[in-house]
Amino acid sequence: MIQYNGEFGNIITVPVIEIWGYSKHGKPYILWADKLNLIPFVGKITHFITTVKVYYSNYYDTFYDPYRYDPTARVYQSDELRQFIIDMETGEIMDYNMKNVEQILKRDPELYNDFMELRKRKRSKQLFYFVSLYNAKNTLYINK
Repeated sequence: MIQYNGEFGNIITVPVIEIWGYSKHGKPYILWADKLNLIPFVGKITHFITTVKVYYSNYYDTFYDPYRYDPTARVYQSDELRQFIIDMETGEIMDYNMKNVEQILKRDPELYNDFMELRKRKRSKQLFYFVSLYNAKNTLYINK
């Protein structure tokens, strides 16, 4: 539950599940992967990091050997640290990878051409640099 002071000084309580995010002491948080995560880099391309539950199995696929039976097959879960970006023009939350960043960089032809001139390895190393360049050139305006 999150509590805040309403317009007339009354205390309003809201379940965490019903919110997209909130701001505390000027720092924005987003509800993603069933927890509130700090958003340290805000811009047209907003970046944040969180842990995500990943499920995997030691199940043997019977397609390859239909006569094998494994009664010990189990499903496991673990938490993995993942990076995400928010495209603030569309509101879409995507994995932080070269393909998704490249898709957003296409909106700025000059920056996109500079990015595409680099070799693939250099592009992956300078991905965050180009995100920050894009944010510097394309200012994010937020209405009250």
